[in-house]
Amino acid sequence: MARLPLPGLLDGLRRGGVVQGVSAALTAGGVTRTDAVIVDGDLGVARALAAAGWNVATVASGKAVKRAPTPIEALPTTRAVAAVVACGLGATDPGPACGAVRDGGVVVLVGRGVAATASRAALVAGLAEIEQRSVGAIRITSGLVTDWTRR
Repeated sequence: MARLPLPGLLDGLRRGGVVQGVSAALTAGGVTRTDAVIVDGDLGVARALAAAGWNVATVASGKAVKRAPTPIEALPTTRAVAAVVACGLGATDPGPACGAVRDGGVVVLVGRGVAATASRAALVAGLAEIEQRSVGAIRITSGLVTDWTRR
């Protein structure tokens, strides 16, 4: 009996919803498709955003560098990018992401868990105008980086 590739199919459908949610969060924050966006923590989301027309760089190492759109070694500390999308473990501590984003830029946190926990992480990082979206059990929390975020 042949097994259907349901986990892969479901992951693809879920990722499509996540990409739509992240795109909506970036657009709501004033980021355009030509602005620099860095994705940290999920190569699949990075590739899907790049396929959707976003100007994406990816924090990648090891074998993932070959598959990553515009791979970089680490988040920059120059505060020059328009947005950072932090997935997985990066979504629990948005501090490094805030340090890479210019004033008025967007930090998007993508992860599983309770909505209140994601909101708390964004508030503790000092993000302003926090918004949340849900795709199944995945929470997409976004906020704007302000000058006082870095103090």
